[in-house]
Amino acid sequence: MLHDAYGNEVATDNADTIAALDRFAQSFIAYGTDFAVIFDAAAADPDCVMARAQAALLGLFMENNAGTALAQEHLAAARALVTQGQGSAREHVYARAIDAAAQADVATATALHDDIAARWPRDLFAAKLGQIHYFNVGDSSGMRRIAEAVIDAHHDTAYAWGLLAFGLEECNELDDAEAAGRKAADMTEVEPWAHHAVAHVYETRGQLDDGIAWMESKAHHWKNCNSFMFTHNWWHIALFYLDKGDAAQALKIYDTRLWGAPQGDSSYSQDQAGALSMLIRLGLRGVDLHRRWGDVADAILKREVMYDQPFLAAHFAYALARSEHRTAYEGFLRGLRDHADAANAVMGHMWLTQALLLCRGMGAHADNDFALAADLLGETRPHWQAMGGSHAQRDLFEQVYIDALIRAGRDSDALPLLEARAAARPGVRVHQEQLAAAR
Repeated sequence: MLHDAYGNEVATDNADTIAALDRFAQSFIAYGTDFAVIFDAAAADPDCVMARAQAALLGLFMENNAGTALAQEHLAAARALVTQGQGSAREHVYARAIDAAAQADVATATALHDDIAARWPRDLFAAKLGQIHYFNVGDSSGMRRIAEAVIDAHHDTAYAWGLLAFGLEECNELDDAEAAGRKAADMTEVEPWAHHAVAHVYETRGQLDDGIAWMESKAHHWKNCNSFMFTHNWWHIALFYLDKGDAAQALKIYDTRLWGAPQGDSSYSQDQAGALSMLIRLGLRGVDLHRRWGDVADAILKREVMYDQPFLAAHFAYALARSEHRTAYEGFLRGLRDHADAANAVMGHMWLTQALLLCRGMGAHADNDFALAADLLGETRPHWQAMGGSHAQRDLFEQVYIDALIRAGRDSDALPLLEARAAARPGVRVHQEQLAAAR
């Protein structure tokens, strides 16, 4: 056996396979772009369980039918290798975790990642992926727990501190989150996830100028990041400006860094959701967005995978309802029902009883049916966290809900929500203005 960069045993005698696994892991953890190497490694070393499992993972992340087919091919090979006794015990558990994720069995996947973190804490990659799964189902305590499980084994690894910082922030442990994020950023200049975690801290506290200064001082480090990390960190900067009341600067960032950036990928779900999240917020502030809605909606219509996560689907629903694609929006809702019927029991229930209503509520607001939007968003509000996304991202639903209440003539229902927002972030001028207007 050989060892990867973090000291984990890998059942292969091929040094090129190890090099490819390390490049893939580094790109994944640091939000780079060097991913395709893993397909070559799996082809050159087909009996390596870890190479097969990582190739399957990349196939899933491709978000298209070809990627799904590749993932199933590599997973079938990994299962056969495990059955034959190939690979280490850690690799067996990891392959099972990827298999569970491919079947949208998030509970099994996270349990297996927790097992790896407890037994093999040097496997930072598995912990990172486990935190992503926890994030996608809104389990903040799981996000923190899996990072804490590996931090002692990676005390000198910046990316482990970035992992911990985000888990702490999502659990509202803001001081510890900021300390961990700053520690990571001090350990290595290019740690965009740690930059992002500290931005979340400033956003939650309402420290808008501090957030802008922090993120703009780090932005030159993101030029080689993948499209999600580049656009998402700039999304945070735009959000700070928007909360300051500077919609013009937020719109400029949208046009040059979110949807118009050379580093962006208009076909990727996260880039699409980030763009839509900013467009919806700008629309709520009365900004004329012209053809921008249609540009993003056109990109969504080209998607082959529409129902990967409820959080993302709610954004897609809004775009299709808001643009000139009413027929596509209705087809989207029908497809969601079909997807729910075909899903496993847990996810099927989530899609049918919660995500569908959220998508309809977002679509109703986009279609100016504010009474229906208020009813549906109010019904789903207790379940938003379980649909994934961060606190900052899910706040979009709260903003749309409040706007729907006001436009539906339910000011008395909107007022306590506005009061709570103003009290939580008293330094945010926009909150004070919205509260004053509602009184």
